[in-house]
Amino acid sequence: MRKKNFNLTPSVGDIAAERLTSSFVNESEIHGRGKEKEELVNILLSNADDLSIYSVWGMGGLELDPLQQYLQKKLAGKKFLLVLDDVWDACGDWWSKLKEVLRCGATGSAVIVTTRMEKVAHKMATAFVHHISGLSEEDSWDLFQRLAFEKRTAEERAHLGDIGVSIVKKCGGVPLALKALGNLMQLKKTEDQWIAVKEKCLLIEGNIEFEIPETVRHMGAHGTLSYAPEDKDIKSRSLRSILLSRESYRRPVSDDALLLCFTQQKHLRALSMGTSLASTTETLPKSICDLKHLRYLDVSSSFIKKLPEGITSLQNLQTLNLRNCHCLTQLPEGMKQMKSLVYLDIDDCCALRFMPLGMGQLMCLRKLPVFIVGKEEGRGIGELERLNNLAGELSIKDLDNVKNLSDARRANLKSKTALLSLTLFWHGDGRPNSITSIPNNEEEVVLGALQPHSNLKKLRLIGYRGSKFPNWMMNLNSTLPNLVEMELSECHHCEQLPPFGKLQFLKSLVFGKLQFHTK
Repeated sequence: MRKKNFNLTPSVGDIAAERLTSSFVNESEIHGRGKEKEELVNILLSNADDLSIYSVWGMGGLELDPLQQYLQKKLAGKKFLLVLDDVWDACGDWWSKLKEVLRCGATGSAVIVTTRMEKVAHKMATAFVHHISGLSEEDSWDLFQRLAFEKRTAEERAHLGDIGVSIVKKCGGVPLALKALGNLMQLKKTEDQWIAVKEKCLLIEGNIEFEIPETVRHMGAHGTLSYAPEDKDIKSRSLRSILLSRESYRRPVSDDALLLCFTQQKHLRALSMGTSLASTTETLPKSICDLKHLRYLDVSSSFIKKLPEGITSLQNLQTLNLRNCHCLTQLPEGMKQMKSLVYLDIDDCCALRFMPLGMGQLMCLRKLPVFIVGKEEGRGIGELERLNNLAGELSIKDLDNVKNLSDARRANLKSKTALLSLTLFWHGDGRPNSITSIPNNEEEVVLGALQPHSNLKKLRLIGYRGSKFPNWMMNLNSTLPNLVEMELSECHHCEQLPPFGKLQFLKSLVFGKLQFHTK
């Protein structure tokens, strides 16, 4: 093994995860959290008790079983600090099970849990709950002006600065609102445009009575709200965008007059509310289907199980964010009618089992992180044929359902030049110790037809059951010369590995649950 020569990092073997998320942060972009950091560090240093768990509320599932034994082995008798970042849900017994595993550590060990939900903070903490408030005016201005004035001259900064200060005050120290507005103001060139935004913009913070001025077009809500203005007041407004932050609602959406009023704004272009929906909310109000001008809809990290079928009538919708909707079981069958869709984020929608019919008709799609191969006509892998604008990451699941070589060829992955990451999943036969290869080399033939473009930087094969790899895999130095990350997991019948050592840019090589067989 020459892993040192290629700067390769060993994996954790049998616990290779299906999805890794990055926690990398550019420290130069962090604003106004020095005090909170110092407070947490002081609390941790002063702790000398058994395992202590601290919740940080305002920042921002775990699968336990394969990790439990590994964690116990690694942490037993050691003093550790574990950070669980941006936890959404403390329901079920996963947290109590994890706590028991963590108690194997030495005295003084600690866990920090960050969450945007107050109820999660109090349920998980055993020692201390710390609420992070909004940014100070100084830090808010620093964050906003770095974005809004990034490409401005000194003269423009001086001319627009006072208007910018007024806009920042309306944001109430909410980082998400400040970043959104800062990015928006990059596009506003004249003083009149800046004044028009200032007169955006409205931020509602906390459970207080409020009214929406006639000049307001963009509104945000932060904190726990239950007050709703009179129906005639909000209906007479002409809002263009509404941003509802996490914990904006405590009651089921069907009883929430405020949300129903917001979704009746006929001129609305952008609506973000997923993280604010109650845990009892299984579907969205039908009034959303009447927002004919809507371009952007974000219901990510919510508990919805399905979308109203009428949502397919939103012909102008370009972005539909369903990321981390773990309960979502299906997409609308008529989704093929949504011809303007550019971004459809269904990453981490783990309950989703099939795609709607005719997804190949959405030829404007650039983001589709997951495609689930079905057996029926209109749900097969051939639906990817015309989606040549796909960019970034793509995971193709249930490749066992590919019927033949011609179907696999129709996917036309080699033409998708903007794809940088590709993950190919097979079901797996459920018999990891079996050494019987797939008859007639079916999977080898299918994989042979799924060669991606040479621009690809990350490739993962999960559950591949062929005994050999196709020619393009055995010549990666010429077919995928730019590959940086490679993973093979649960490939139980391999007789020979591709020559990974010839990839000059390869930095990460992961093997998980591999079994090698020789004749």
